[in-house]
Amino acid sequence: MTPSFNSGDWLLFRSLRNQNHPGFQQALVGHVVLVQRESKAGKDFLQIKRVTKVSKSGLWVEGDNQKESSDSRTWGYLKPHEVKAIFVLRFKKA
Repeated sequence: MTPSFNSGDWLLFRSLRNQNHPGFQQALVGHVVLVQRESKAGKDFLQIKRVTKVSKSGLWVEGDNQKESSDSRTWGYLKPHEVKAIFVLRFKKA
């Protein structure tokens, strides 16, 4: 997620609940979230992405470093339950 976050930064996330609440997904647009994608091999490792849009197909997420990021441009839309937490606070590397 460079340039928003840098190696060594500590990030605090808040676990998400009530993902079925009306308007919940739309409220995530623009926010940084913690994603655990499902794949044929099972659950992939946690990744930090930004929600850029929402549709009936799910959530579209992208990394801030478009040249290096693996995100919805490769995977497609994510299911709401694949978004595990929302970014709250960053402690910058000294």
